[in-house]
Amino acid sequence: MSDSEQMVLKAWKERWEEERWLQSIISNRMDTPSFAESILSLLLVGAAPNPQLIHYLELGLSCGALPVCHFIIAVHKKISAEPLPACNCLILCLSSHISTIRLNL
Repeated sequence: MSDSEQMVLKAWKERWEEERWLQSIISNRMDTPSFAESILSLLLVGAAPNPQLIHYLELGLSCGALPVCHFIIAVHKKISAEPLPACNCLILCLSSHISTIRLNL
């Protein structure tokens, strides 16, 4: 298990507050494509994405701590490899942040 997956699982198990989550991803430089793939793989465990992890993802995306483009690429890779119904939920989550991509270009 990667360091990023361990951090996400620890945050989920301990139900970290929003501030702690953001501080952790910023201080640990988790703004990478591999982190996007890690959180995505953990989000897709089970029948539906975990609401707490979805919240952490939305929080990171909305404040800019996690680059939206990394998650779009990770979702695209996942859907290309194995289409999953749970990916639809993630696509909706990401679509609300598409405007931030346009603003940052």
